[in-house]
Amino acid sequence: MKIHTLNLGTQTIDDDDIISFPQGFIGFAEQQKFKLFHESSNNPTVHWLQSITDKDFVMSIVPPETFGLNYEIELTDQEQKLLNLDDANNAVVALIVYKQQSSEDTNMKVVIKAPIIINFKDKIGLQKSLDSIEITDLAA
Repeated sequence: MKIHTLNLGTQTIDDDDIISFPQGFIGFAEQQKFKLFHESSNNPTVHWLQSITDKDFVMSIVPPETFGLNYEIELTDQEQKLLNLDDANNAVVALIVYKQQSSEDTNMKVVIKAPIIINFKDKIGLQKSLDSIEITDLAA
């Protein structure tokens, strides 16, 4: 299948590479099918979740460890069922990073209270809104 991307032009992808987000994302419930791309390196830090239906919808994501964060996320039974997650080792946590377009502030921001959880075995993901987070030791 061919998809059009914002940053990488037209790409050919396999249906098996599509990650489904049945509930979409916070504020973007209609965005449910994505392909994960990454920078060309042996150990990429930044990945891009590109919508396969909207070339203009792409999110930069990074592992929480990039910012010295380590998550212990409790999923509800419903969330575990949605993710089809029987083994926590099949789950990967990622954070959305962004730069505000309308601001003079050019620093990157990270969404720490709404991480993305992906079951890479079954290619299913969700964005989980956390009521609170506890930061005990932030890397310098």
